[in-house]
Amino acid sequence: MAPESVSKCQVCDKPATSVCGGCQSATYSHYYCSKACQKQDWPYHKTSCIDLKIERVLIRVSTILLAAYLKFRENTWNMPIIKVEDGGRQELIIHRGSDNDKDYFLPFPAHLMKTTEIKNQVLCTSMCSESIAWMHETIAGLLSGLNITIEELTTTLSSVPRYTTISHPNSLRHTNLPTTSHALVRITSTETGAQWAIDLANAQFGIDQHLWRWAAYKAAYITRVVKIYPFGTHKELMRRQAQVCDLDCGLVGEVVAHMDRAVSAWQEEFKTPLRFLGSMGEGPTASAAASLLACMQGVVSGFIRENDFTERVRRSREYEAVHKGVRERRDGGGLWVSFVKEREVLVG
Repeated sequence: MAPESVSKCQVCDKPATSVCGGCQSATYSHYYCSKACQKQDWPYHKTSCIDLKIERVLIRVSTILLAAYLKFRENTWNMPIIKVEDGGRQELIIHRGSDNDKDYFLPFPAHLMKTTEIKNQVLCTSMCSESIAWMHETIAGLLSGLNITIEELTTTLSSVPRYTTISHPNSLRHTNLPTTSHALVRITSTETGAQWAIDLANAQFGIDQHLWRWAAYKAAYITRVVKIYPFGTHKELMRRQAQVCDLDCGLVGEVVAHMDRAVSAWQEEFKTPLRFLGSMGEGPTASAAASLLACMQGVVSGFIRENDFTERVRRSREYEAVHKGVRERRDGGGLWVSFVKEREVLVG
């Protein structure tokens, strides 16, 4: 029988069993043999301890956020798909069908998805701004109480594992690289300056990790930070764009508002503020997260099932037929340009 491994003290290399309680997790522990060694090491360990505590919360929070967004996107699915084609190791091709004048929300075509990875890639395609906007209140709630700042970035990416192409009924093809900008959330510790990225829609590029240390993510995939905006920018942008894009921004925004009210009620009913989910024990966190996700899914699917959007869809399709391209551009006569100039923090 192999001897049991013994951890060593961070300071003196003696056998150690005590750990720093501040940053201990299932994957990391900082060991000491005595209180004296722990005290001696604190000036050197303090910064990494603070960062690891934040990261421990971010791991849990980002996992909940991703599950919530993917299920939300599936429940609010709106793209008719004929076929999903594996175009090789570096490309996934979505063959899009035509919209109809009656239905906006459609059953997600799970039967066309060969793997979970393909399903997530399809769900996230061209949804980076939406993922930030629609999950805004949930992100804010889960991250409240941390000593951090939250920013929304637009970036350009390269060298991704697999990009996505949408093939339209009129034979036009749209690929999400290399010219398409990509939005994500960046978290910065106000105590140490450490940074992380939460990217809820990077599955569209074949990336299967949604939380990154910022420097690592930037080195791996990001060629340029195009703009940096205050947290809440994409939510407000979607609200303004609803003026010209009633279904993608207006109707879905109403579903989100309904979901957010239900989440507020959930917090009251279970006396569990969202911020608790990042710091509770693993068992309670898993239980609370499952309850929260079930609440969100039930409310969204119920709202869609119980309402008739036929007339609204018909009017919107007529508007889109007259104002060609408004749905794709969502410009509303320069709405995007004027708005982002108001919010812009920095040009990268």
